[in-house]
Amino acid sequence: MFKKLGEKLRDKKPDKLLAHLVSLGIDAELVKKGAYEDIGKPSLWEMNASDMGSIKINGKEIDVIQVTKYSGAEYGPTYRIDYAVKGRIGAKEERVMAKTKLKKKGFVHKIGWTSGGILDISWTGGEIADLLNEDESLKELMLREQIPKFGIIEIKPDKNKPFVRISTGEIFPSEKEFECYNTIAKHISSLIQ
Repeated sequence: MFKKLGEKLRDKKPDKLLAHLVSLGIDAELVKKGAYEDIGKPSLWEMNASDMGSIKINGKEIDVIQVTKYSGAEYGPTYRIDYAVKGRIGAKEERVMAKTKLKKKGFVHKIGWTSGGILDISWTGGEIADLLNEDESLKELMLREQIPKFGIIEIKPDKNKPFVRISTGEIFPSEKEFECYNTIAKHISSLIQ
């Protein structure tokens, strides 16, 4: 009885994201709680965050997608998606740490989106930022598709498991957005594999 009730109350975002990814032609499957690929929320100290589940990606540079729900926001719950790449980082975590620096037109609203669009994009951080800044085709794709549409993209190592996370606020990526995150994952793989 309690299992059925829990299933009814469970947030369905991972299920919807899985169906969306499959509709894009991506080979994906839900990960069971406690499995190796269940990477969990980014930090145990994020008290307002709930681990919503992980999705394993097959045949791509991205290994796992993690969905985290944040409660208490002024506009209702928000979600963060982490595209994770499996691999050992070693002692130099800063090599794989980066975030986007966006030049925008218009004005930025307090919940993170911009009214006018992105004029330019660059990366700040470690060695991964240098690789991403050198990739002109990635930059062209991000500018053409206006990625990220919400907030910034941040890259950092997981504190608990051997994964590097690519964090964004966009929960249902378009085919081009997924291609963008997969390209970023490819550059990360070149540093950690």
